[in-house]
Amino acid sequence: MIRTTSSLPRSLVRSALGLTFGLLSTLGILALAGCQTQPTLAGRRVNVFPEGRIAVVNPADVAIAPVEVVAPGVKVPSQHLRSAAQRALVRKRYSPLALAQVDGALAGSVGVEPASYSPGMLREDAVLELTVHAWDDSFWSIRKSLNVDVEVRLVEPGTGNTLWGARLPQRFDFQSLQSETASEEIMVQLACERVLDELLARLPARDAQPGARGTLN
Repeated sequence: MIRTTSSLPRSLVRSALGLTFGLLSTLGILALAGCQTQPTLAGRRVNVFPEGRIAVVNPADVAIAPVEVVAPGVKVPSQHLRSAAQRALVRKRYSPLALAQVDGALAGSVGVEPASYSPGMLREDAVLELTVHAWDDSFWSIRKSLNVDVEVRLVEPGTGNTLWGARLPQRFDFQSLQSETASEEIMVQLACERVLDELLARLPARDAQPGARGTLN
């Protein structure tokens, strides 16, 4: 009979086994921690109003109304916000009307007073209303941060009923977007797009499948 004898001392074998089990335990803890880590969800701070009839109406063409600013003495980049809303709606498969088309409807006059926008005058399926409750850019020049409180509503032109609405009070930091080549206007546009992307993150996407037509289509 041939007897096999380990050439390594028993103390060294025990030490190696201890290191192996310790390494496996550490890897197991890290793997468990990785599984328990939740990704940051877009729109998690958005307060969504009780959902209206957006799924039933399933609007396609959306007119973006001029921004309403209720905070007194606040300078708001309204056109940048409307442009950002356009892009966010397209990503959700809606068809926002050209801002020039909406603004052109506002450019008419009755007597000497400017004509006010009347929902439905452009035969849109829904109107996107943006309301700015707060827009604090006190630290924009220092660290490119904003404290905002913005509300959005999709409403039916005929009834004025809210199809969907949400409100977002949040601080945003945009230093990571800053570069030597980015102009101030580009930075403001990028900031507005980030705000609108977050605000509309939980807006249900339009059902664009054939036959999926709502009451306004």
